[in-house]
Amino acid sequence: MEECKVAGLNELQCDKSIESARQHLDGVNDRIELLLKSPKTNLCDLVRWAGSCNNPVYTLGDLADCLQTAADRGEALNSGRFTLNLDPHGCPTDK
Repeated sequence: MEECKVAGLNELQCDKSIESARQHLDGVNDRIELLLKSPKTNLCDLVRWAGSCNNPVYTLGDLADCLQTAADRGEALNSGRFTLNLDPHGCPTDK
C-alpha cells in the first residue's frame, strides 16, 4: 500500500496492481512447485536462486519477478539449454 501511495495510485488502481502481482506470484509458485517435484531439478541451485529473492523491501511484484527468474533458470537447466559444473555435493562450481 505504501508503494501505491508513493506512485500516486488511487485505491482501485492499487487493488488492481496488487491482484495482478498476486496472480503473477501464484503462477511463478506453480512453476517452482513443478521444478521441486522434478527429479531433474538440482535443488541446490533452485534453493539458492529462489532464496536470493528474500528481500524485505520487495513488493509482491518484485518478488514475483525475482522468483520468475529462478523458475526460468531451473527450467532452462532441466531442459539442457545450459549446463553447470557441479561439485561433489551437487552444487555449481567454477572449477
